[in-house]
Amino acid sequence: MKQKLNSVSIGVLTGVFVPLIAVILFYLFTSKSFSVKEYIHFLVLKNVYTNIISLCVIPNLLAFFIFIWLDFLKSARGVLVATFGFAFIVLGLKLLT
Repeated sequence: MKQKLNSVSIGVLTGVFVPLIAVILFYLFTSKSFSVKEYIHFLVLKNVYTNIISLCVIPNLLAFFIFIWLDFLKSARGVLVATFGFAFIVLGLKLLT
């Protein structure tokens, strides 16, 4: 079982889905009766969408340290790869806008 969970692909999947869950939770706690479409439009209008993405990647730190603590070093590497992916996405969005 440990061999299945200790892979880079599991880490990348975790590193992508944890921020997505964080974005959903962020929306649920801050939307104040906006629809999803209105909320995304509001974030783009206020130019804070890159800040939201950056904040929602922070829970990857917890996933990374859990994988380190469980000695799943390949999975921790996958979380790190996904985090760098998000960082490059934010950098690209910042440079384009």
